[in-house]
Amino acid sequence: ISKNDNLKSLVIATNTSIKYLHKIKNCTYLPLQNFALDIQNNALNLEMVNLTNHLPSHFENYDQVILGCTHYFLERIGIEKHFYPLKVIDGLNNLVLKMSVWLNMQKNTNHLKSGAVLFVGDEKLINKQVFRNIF
Repeated sequence: ISKNDNLKSLVIATNTSIKYLHKIKNCTYLPLQNFALDIQNNALNLEMVNLTNHLPSHFENYDQVILGCTHYFLERIGIEKHFYPLKVIDGLNNLVLKMSVWLNMQKNTNHLKSGAVLFVGDEKLINKQVFRNIF
């Protein structure tokens, strides 16, 4: 999230995610429960997900959009096009970069023989299945 306190942010997430997010100044939280489910059900055929059925049509009062669900990165390009010219932010890009650096470091030192991904939280089994199907 930008350090500029004057920016107004729209946070899109599932009801479950919103329940755990901290209330941040100048943010509006919009639950999109069926969007994650649609992505989950069509993870191997994402063109079946109709973004206009899930995303708000009016967002001109915001400066940026924050993705608050791990599933949403699978539709990030479509989300960016939908919300253009707003900046779209998600924490996964930074996490993936840090993990890739760490995994490469471990690989180069032969300390890592096999990789593992740990899913936590209320939706850990569903998330594990979705990402297993993709990767």
